[in-house]
Order: sequence, then structure tokens, then C-alpha cells
Amino acid sequence: MFFETAAPEGDFTETLRASDTPLSLGEPFWLGNRLQAYDESVLVNAFGEAFLSAALAAPRQTWTGPVQSDRGLHFIKVDDVRPPRRLDYGDVRELLEEDWRLAQRLETLNAIVADRRKAYDIHVDP
Repeated sequence: MFFETAAPEGDFTETLRASDTPLSLGEPFWLGNRLQAYDESVLVNAFGEAFLSAALAAPRQTWTGPVQSDRGLHFIKVDDVRPPRRLDYGDVRELLEEDWRLAQRLETLNAIVADRRKAYDIHVDP
């Protein structure tokens, strides 16, 4: 449950607990209303360290909040926390290949920029 600037007045957690459709009560959030099986690093990048700490400390199976993130205020319901697991190569092969292709493109781009910089002298006046 997300609110960009301010949380609703009163005990909104009770409103969420009593609602048959609690996910319809907040503002739209770019990652959606349900985050399932997200890695801690993804949560930190999307919401910040303080949010992750609050989520890990939150009671399970009940609405809690507001929790401040780098993006706004959230009311959260943590269903489950699972320990990290080692992924099989087959599960990450496509990600590894895309990372490799991106690294190759960046290396090529950096080489082109470095080569073109040789043709220019840049001076900045104080």
C-alpha cells in the first residue's frame, strides 16, 4: 500500500485489516501492489535500507505502517521471509548473458568516446 506524500488520517491499518479489497485503497505504485519473492538487494534499491529493516522486523500476516521509504509512505503486510538461496545456472543464464552484452556495449562505447576525445582540447575558464 503506497502513498507518495502523506498517510491517511486515523488508524489506517485497521481500515486495511477490515477491507475485503485492501490493495485498492492506496495510490498506484510503479512496482505494483504485491511484491513476491524479491531479493533484499532489490528491495534496498527500490525502497532504501530503512524500509528493508522495517519490513524484516514487521510482524507477519498483518498490516503495519506507515513505513517510510525513499519513494513515500507504505503500509505493508509481510506474508513470509525466506532465507537467500543459491540459484542454478539455468535460472540465471539469461540474466548473465544480458549483463555480459551490456558490459560489451559499454566497453565499446567507452573506447569510441576515448578515441574521439583525442581530437579535442577542452578548456574551462575559471
